[in-house]
Amino acid sequence: MAEVTAGYSDETNGHLEHVRMEMEKSITQLSNKRTEEGTLDDALDAYDGLVDKSRKILAESWVGQAGRLKKDGWHGTGNCSFNLHPEHDRAEKIIADHEGPQVLLNTIKSLTYGMTLEETETERDAKRVEIASIRYELARRESYVKIQQAEAAFDAEIQRIPKYKENE
Repeated sequence: MAEVTAGYSDETNGHLEHVRMEMEKSITQLSNKRTEEGTLDDALDAYDGLVDKSRKILAESWVGQAGRLKKDGWHGTGNCSFNLHPEHDRAEKIIADHEGPQVLLNTIKSLTYGMTLEETETERDAKRVEIASIRYELARRESYVKIQQAEAAFDAEIQRIPKYKENE
């Protein structure tokens, strides 16, 4: 493990701690960036959801309209007003595009997206390795200081023993 932390010998503990904290922040930023930018798969999933929702809206519209016609139209009131879902026109346009030229889908496919999950995980894991290396180096330095203190305390204790001083 010594080779992993060999590059830190010139760095102060405070600087290493600062670098470690910045690396941890960058992992959070990496996750946030991927969430904000999304991927092509995310966009295609959202598109599929939009098409499915549009189909449901159209179905609800026609069921509502059929109910209105059944209620008003067959009883001779002459009131055959539309009873369509508020989002009916938008849903109709989306389905027409989906079943036709697919302008929206082609636009989605042409956009630039963020990193894939695999690329994000690779970068995140590399940063975690670096953080672990920094923590190891800081712990190694702390242990070294404690060993030096223990040796100094031992030498001071030995120096207080009269017979030990005579044997020198």
